[in-house]
Amino acid sequence: MNEIGVRVPVQPNMGSELPQRFLYPQSEIDRNTSVPNPIPGLFTPTDINQ
Repeated sequence: MNEIGVRVPVQPNMGSELPQRFLYPQSEIDRNTSVPNPIPGLFTPTDINQ
């Protein structure tokens, strides 16, 4: 199946990019040893979105 056919076109409210990640809350950073280091930014590309 073509991925383009199932994606919903979403425009950002501000700026020209949509975030590709969620923020890591401080509690997650403090307690989860699997949190990446350094913590990626909101707009750092993810494998699924490329």
